[in-house]
Amino acid sequence: MSRAGTAVRSTILGHRFDPRTWVWLRPVLTGPTLVELIDLHIHILPGLDDGPGDLADTKALASACISAGVDRVVATPHVNHRWGLQFPQTTEAVEETRLALEDAGLDLQVELGAEVALTTAVDLEPEQLQRYRMANGDWLLLEAPSQGPSTAIHSMIFSVMSQGHRVLLAHPERCQTFQEDLDLLASLVNGGVRTQVTAEALTGRFGRTAQRTAQRMFNRDLVHVVASDAHHATHRPPSLIPEIKSSGHGDLIQYLCHDMPAWILDGGEEPVRPDSGSKKKAGRGILGRLGFNA
Repeated sequence: MSRAGTAVRSTILGHRFDPRTWVWLRPVLTGPTLVELIDLHIHILPGLDDGPGDLADTKALASACISAGVDRVVATPHVNHRWGLQFPQTTEAVEETRLALEDAGLDLQVELGAEVALTTAVDLEPEQLQRYRMANGDWLLLEAPSQGPSTAIHSMIFSVMSQGHRVLLAHPERCQTFQEDLDLLASLVNGGVRTQVTAEALTGRFGRTAQRTAQRMFNRDLVHVVASDAHHATHRPPSLIPEIKSSGHGDLIQYLCHDMPAWILDGGEEPVRPDSGSKKKAGRGILGRLGFNA
């Protein structure tokens, strides 16, 4: 498609963005399909946690999201014993953010959610916990403790699920327990849990162990969503595509950053994971045949 054609396409869709940052996937008879990215984990609300300090920082982060091709985000402030957020604060901040972005002409859809610490979730009353579901749907974004006994983590997660919540597990690649026991994560996935890997973990920002664990998760089909976990426009930016591509999983971008997030937020039938050429490459060679990639 020519530059003029791309410009016309973007104008018709009504989005303010740099077309060069969008992803062209799934060729069809009428040409490639423009995919809007959804970021399910971002700290975009002002003054609530270690994310933006004020609305100016929030607008800068929103602008960075749009430049990265992101059309829709779930605001996920920390809900834990450190920050002690209450639901009214979160809802007020979401409304304030939506109005500020609209006034600034920033076309970014912001949904209500939270990153709930697992150790906090088990202490909340059922009606309290339900308020933090993403986009008022069925799913909670839960953060496991950085370390702890496998049996305790398994028990706490299924305790939350027994209350009727569905669980998206935030950045398990950065949790020592899962780093050392990937079979535990596989057991949780088999039980209905879905996982969210942080994009920058794929390129080593959170250390080599987290990076290797994320790759092992990909090799075992244990990655369902990639999100930014952005906190700032430049220091912890909302980048998704470069990290996924550089780690060798560009063929899964639509599944990880649109299809699965849209299903989690809007419901319907769970998307089928496409065959990944990157996974096939990872299994080649004598080490792959011996199982060392897992």
